[in-house]
Amino acid sequence: MGEQDNTTTPWYRQFWPWLLISIPGITVIAGIATIWLASSEPVALVRDDYYKEGMAVNRVLAKARAAQERGLSVQLEFDAAGQGVIAKMSGDFSGSEVQLDFIHPLEINRDQSVTLHKQENGDFVGTLPVKPDRWYLQLEGSGQGSPWRLKGEIDLRRGSSTSMQADRG
Repeated sequence: MGEQDNTTTPWYRQFWPWLLISIPGITVIAGIATIWLASSEPVALVRDDYYKEGMAVNRVLAKARAAQERGLSVQLEFDAAGQGVIAKMSGDFSGSEVQLDFIHPLEINRDQSVTLHKQENGDFVGTLPVKPDRWYLQLEGSGQGSPWRLKGEIDLRRGSSTSMQADRG
């Protein structure tokens, strides 16, 4: 009979052990990468002071009620090229300035505010502090009497104007 070859290759030169070792190895690397991604920049989808905001619901409702009682509405015109915003107020309003808040739907660190000052023609003018994106808007003022608030929404990538009026309910 013929002579048999009893030489075997060492384990580290074979395919199957490396395949079996690579599966848990890749899993460990993917887990470490996931933990690093999750902890490198925490997502703030909820405001940090959500509890205080929840406790302040009555004040928020009072501001909305005050805006409704005054019959307030506003037409906002945004000029992205000139970086300006013009607010045309209507209703029982008195005051020399209002605050316009830009609230980003996903990233709290992108929220901005701008104070709009009354001009001689009655319009309120200010600079646009944000880049074209989707924004929730809050316009607040006090004037004489109780503070009020109007809320709205705009996507500055698709349009340059919006109107806001007091909630009906």
